[in-house]
Amino acid sequence: MQSLRHRWCASFSHQQCNVCNGSKAPIKNPSLNPLDPPLTTQTSTTFGSCNGSHDPLFAVRAGVSSEDALIHTSILLKSAYQTNAHACELVDAEVRGLLWATEQSLEMSLALVEALLDEVEARSATAALLRRSLQAGQSAVE
Repeated sequence: MQSLRHRWCASFSHQQCNVCNGSKAPIKNPSLNPLDPPLTTQTSTTFGSCNGSHDPLFAVRAGVSSEDALIHTSILLKSAYQTNAHACELVDAEVRGLLWATEQSLEMSLALVEALLDEVEARSATAALLRRSLQAGQSAVE
């Protein structure tokens, strides 16, 4: 956890960082508490209106877990990547250059989503371990 906070301070607010300023207690960041409930989408977002020619056909609903959203995003990006790679094989060199640029953007996006999913899974595992240890501690007291 300290290395994560330290990376944060290096990017944003180094002067206020307790780790860098020699304090023994790192800054408490409530968003990093593994026992907090998982993040969910808070609002509904519509899409699929064919550039405004009709009302949207689809929506991302409020209340979807961040892990589920990231998994679906990963699947969608992988599909777009495969479609783009196949299109690269079928077009002339000029268009292929544009598709390669798109492929690199898709690859970067997929890498970001996969890194976020790794973090979500790690936090989920940490939360499960903490819950079990808290339950074990409560059982020992009873």
